[in-house]
Amino acid sequence: MQITIEDLGPKVLSLGTAGSNGFNHFDLRGTYPLSNLLQELTMAKEYGRKNIILDEERLNENPVHRLARLIKDSFWPNLTRRIDGSNIAQVRKTGLQTHTHAFTSLVALLNSMNTTRRFRKIIRMCDSR
Repeated sequence: MQITIEDLGPKVLSLGTAGSNGFNHFDLRGTYPLSNLLQELTMAKEYGRKNIILDEERLNENPVHRLARLIKDSFWPNLTRRIDGSNIAQVRKTGLQTHTHAFTSLVALLNSMNTTRRFRKIIRMCDSR
């Protein structure tokens, strides 16, 4: 489900306030806050939540700040990968086959870090297998 600026209709949704247990209502107006509400509800559903309490400021959050917050808090863990002794052989193998430039950049970075000796030892261990 999505909402766009091309949608017809009033683009207003009346929501019950948490402080009044839904007795008082607040009108959410405009495509951007409605789109943010839809996104928040979708994320809550993915986490198995049936009820959520949202601050009005979150629905009207600056788009740049919202995207930065979502990347940092929600999306980043799925975008990053861990490299350590348990998977360095696999990273090295796939790096050499499909991502040579990225692997070379990683090696250059590791060479400049304090962990150089440790990773070289791990790589030597992997090579000896």
